Amino acid sequence: LALYHDRVTEAVAARLAAPAREEWHGRLALALERQGGGDLEALAVHWAHANRPQRAASYAARAGEQAARALAFDRAARLFRRALELSSESETLGTSAVETSRQDVLLKLADALTNGGRMKEAASVLLTAVEGADPATAVDLRRRAAECLLCSGHYDEGIALLRQVIREVGLAYPESALSVVLHCLLVKLLCKVRLRRYERRAARPATPLESLRAAVAWSAGNGLGMTDSLRGVVFKGRHVLLVEPSGDAGQLARAFTWEALGGGGPDRKYSLRLLDVTRALAEEDGGPFALAWLRACEGGLAYFWGEWQRAAEPLREAEALFRDRCQGVTFEINSVRLMLYRALSFRGLYAELEARAAAAEKEAHELHDLYALNLLRTVARTPLALAAGDLAAADDALAAARAELPAQGFLVQHYLHLNAEGQLGLYRGDGQQVHERLEAHGAALARSNLLRIAIIRILVRDQRARAALLAARQGGRREEYLRDAQGQARALGRDARYPWARALAQVLDGCIAHGRGDTAAALAAFDAGAITATESGLHVVAASARLRAATLRGGDAGRAQEAAARAQLLDMGVRDADAIAQLHAPLP
Repeated sequence: LALYHDRVTEAVAARLAAPAREEWHGRLALALERQGGGDLEALAVHWAHANRPQRAASYAARAGEQAARALAFDRAARLFRRALELSSESETLGTSAVETSRQDVLLKLADALTNGGRMKEAASVLLTAVEGADPATAVDLRRRAAECLLCSGHYDEGIALLRQVIREVGLAYPESALSVVLHCLLVKLLCKVRLRRYERRAARPATPLESLRAAVAWSAGNGLGMTDSLRGVVFKGRHVLLVEPSGDAGQLARAFTWEALGGGGPDRKYSLRLLDVTRALAEEDGGPFALAWLRACEGGLAYFWGEWQRAAEPLREAEALFRDRCQGVTFEINSVRLMLYRALSFRGLYAELEARAAAAEKEAHELHDLYALNLLRTVARTPLALAAGDLAAADDALAAARAELPAQGFLVQHYLHLNAEGQLGLYRGDGQQVHERLEAHGAALARSNLLRIAIIRILVRDQRARAALLAARQGGRREEYLRDAQGQARALGRDARYPWARALAQVLDGCIAHGRGDTAAALAAFDAGAITATESGLHVVAASARLRAATLRGGDAGRAQEAAARAQLLDMGVRDADAIAQLHAPLP
């Protein structure tokens, strides 16, 4: 009998004494059990109110499993927590007929939290599960917890735990900057020897220790890969060497993707060879996870090579595959988004960037994902605020990012914040201050080994040159600043592997020539820079260079070119074309 109105239910229930209420809940629970196929969560509720907590806990745990299978991870986590509350400190949940260990429920709760993107909470549950686990399982649980902490941006806690786990399995953790470089070179050499003419071997079962070491190497490489990048490359390479004998297509596709991207894919031929191998492995595996990694590799290589036009589409596809068809991949999604945000920003696709950032921001706040929030504030929100001319919004985003930077070391997060702060300073015209800040952080950047990653090295040189050009207008050291800008531009132009660096160098050459009064050279450099930047997908830089060339060209041709450049920037969503041109092509 279903009562028509809840108030009737409440009125009747309120008149029942506690023993009678428990009896009726018990009778309802038994009736639902006899009926079969009932609502597991309802059974948990009725048995709990019937003062049968162990039986209720069993149903809550089964309801959690049912929710997890339906990909309702937040509901699953709530139900697993309820099962643990009902079970008190007992070792098992439920009756002898339907029994599960408390440890199993903790691990299922951790999985639900991880799959739901709540990695900080998952880490806490995994560490709780360590108590009472056998030694090997305890190491693996700490490994998983460390990876969850690192991948959600809780670096200081995560790195301490990770280093403990690395010691426990007998792997080396390179301490100094020199040690990191030497380990990186050695591991890359071993991987290239092993993989340059890669052929699948017959699968060989790994020993428990080998499996644990491979898992630790993966967690270290994954957790450090977009934070302490070169150490991440070391552990990703070790993971490749440890899993290569396994012959498992899905696992190898994932491992080879990171190896292809390692260090920014500087060896193009080797990276493309690994991309071909990964493509074959992904096709053999046929699962969404391997396919997502393949798309991430295609887009990531284009990203690291500065081919912004080519990078965006496979990165969009990778994000969609990870988000819609894979589980427990919040970090992978955020890492793909970092590359996609930057590609969209450089191409001037601000409307798409805004839409993606708004959706991701709400989720990141809810999950307390510091890694995602840092990316959003520095790589998405700052360029969006500058395009809109909203300096207060940029200040707010960077202040929030600064407050949550890791306390240790100089990591990718610190660099992203430094770069975004520099962009805001240059937009305001504070060239001297930005230049001094970059010089002050020069030693930390060098020690971090981040300058060995081409995209970071190129952006640091470009920003320093632009800061020097603006500083040349501000003080009495004009020629010194111009020489610095020229040195940075020459270093950018020498790297033939990266056409986008050459585009930035050409635009800088135009600014320097203008500062020295050579109008013809400035015009030629701006025209060349606009063409190279367009070919590379640097559409905001290209439009800025065209605006500069139009001013120098003058006449009807110049006015037509200026109108076209302003219209292009306006279509992108740029509010103040002159301010953006001064940011990307500052005149000393």
